[in-house]
Amino acid sequence: MSRISNVGKYLVVNLKINLSAPSEYSGVYDSRIEDISSDGMFISVPTNKGSAMPVRPGMKVEGSFISSGGRFLFTTTVKRRVFKNIPLLELEKPTFLEQRELREFFRIDISRRIVVYSLVRDEKSGALVRDKEFEVTCVDISGGGARLVSENPMDDISDIEADFTGLFPGLNSVFAVVVRYNQNQSGKYDVGIRFTSLRDADRDKIVKFVFKRQIERRALA
Repeated sequence: MSRISNVGKYLVVNLKINLSAPSEYSGVYDSRIEDISSDGMFISVPTNKGSAMPVRPGMKVEGSFISSGGRFLFTTTVKRRVFKNIPLLELEKPTFLEQRELREFFRIDISRRIVVYSLVRDEKSGALVRDKEFEVTCVDISGGGARLVSENPMDDISDIEADFTGLFPGLNSVFAVVVRYNQNQSGKYDVGIRFTSLRDADRDKIVKFVFKRQIERRALA
C-alpha cells in the first residue's frame, strides 16, 4: 500500500467512484465526479439500486475507485448539496489517496443464464436507473468481472446491473461497466464487464466460489 498526495492526477471529471459510510450504515453507493474546484469535488448523487445515499453536511464518507494503477481509497467529508443542472454533492477534496494493488483474480467457466439491465441516468435525479432488460449467458466470472454472451445487440451500453441471485449466497445485483463489446463469429455478442459496486466482502464471495469450482474440477480430472 502506498500513500499518494498528488490527488489531482487521479481524481478527475467523469471518474466513477464508490462511496460508503461504514460508521453509520452499510451499503456501497455509485457516483461520478462531475466537476472539481480548488478544494472540493462535485459528484452525482450516490445511489444503490436506485436509492439515494442518505447524507448530510459534515458526514464522513469513504470513497474508492479502480484505475490502471490499482485500487485507490480515500476519506472525505460532505460539504453541501448543490444544484448544477442536476442535483450534486460537494465533497472536500481528499488530502491523499491510498493505493492498493488489485488482486490477481482467477477466472472460471460457469455458463449460467442471468438477467442484466442496461442503466441510464435519470435527468431529474441524476441517478442511474434501469432501462432495458437482457437475458444473457455468463460464460465466465472472476472477482473483478465477467464475460457475457448476448443473443441481442447491446450497442452503446456503458453501465449495467447484473442479477446474480441464487448464484452467490447473499449477493444479488452487481453494478458493472462494459469494457469490451464485439459481435462474434456465431452472430452473438460478447460483452466483457468490470464490477464497480462490490464491497471486499462481496468480492470474496465470488473469489471463494471460483476457488471452489477450481478444486471441484481438479478432483474430477
